[in-house]
Amino acid sequence: MYYKKGVLNDNENKEGLKDVVGNIRIKINKKDKFTDLYNRNYFFYRLEKKKNGTLIRIKFIGINYVNLQYGRKEGDVIIKHIAEGLKNMQYDSLVARLSGSKFGVYTKNTDVKYIKKLIDNIFLVASNVSDSSESVKLAANIAAVIYKYDDFNLSDSINKLEISMLDAIKKGDNKYEIYNEKYETHINIIAIEKAIKERGKLFPGRNFILWILDVSWIIK
Repeated sequence: MYYKKGVLNDNENKEGLKDVVGNIRIKINKKDKFTDLYNRNYFFYRLEKKKNGTLIRIKFIGINYVNLQYGRKEGDVIIKHIAEGLKNMQYDSLVARLSGSKFGVYTKNTDVKYIKKLIDNIFLVASNVSDSSESVKLAANIAAVIYKYDDFNLSDSINKLEISMLDAIKKGDNKYEIYNEKYETHINIIAIEKAIKERGKLFPGRNFILWILDVSWIIK
């Protein structure tokens, strides 16, 4: 983006300046002050430049119970233990605190066996925290989606992780779901949402998940 001399009041230049300032702020404020992990904004900023890799979403279970029973300070201690465990887990990963007890991990590795081992290590973080305290029983649900054909898309990955997280939660505590092992990965969720808006009136009452499982009419 460049700025034309004498026309800084032009709307295009103003929007461009906002983008530049916004990116500078993201780069400066890239850490979650509480855990020293990357924060959500910087994590997503880094992911926008990726072409391949695996995105993992983690939801730790049990921290709200700790907050209610033993106070928020004790819950904060647990969060910090989790952050340290995730930081020490893999040197080639980007790790971020997304919000509360939700975390994100990105790795450039796309091998399913490697990803499953990584997921096991994440579960081990929860187990280690639980073992260190008689009063804390921590669990987790994990969702992952893999991109290996230069097709990584942040919005698409977030939508697919939502679906896989629901599947993992339905299985129970300490369960995971890798999107690629259950669904067709070449289907773009954003395209599905657009198609549903355009043709939703033809199929009133259809469940969104069912549309994802049966979308041959979209990709013909």
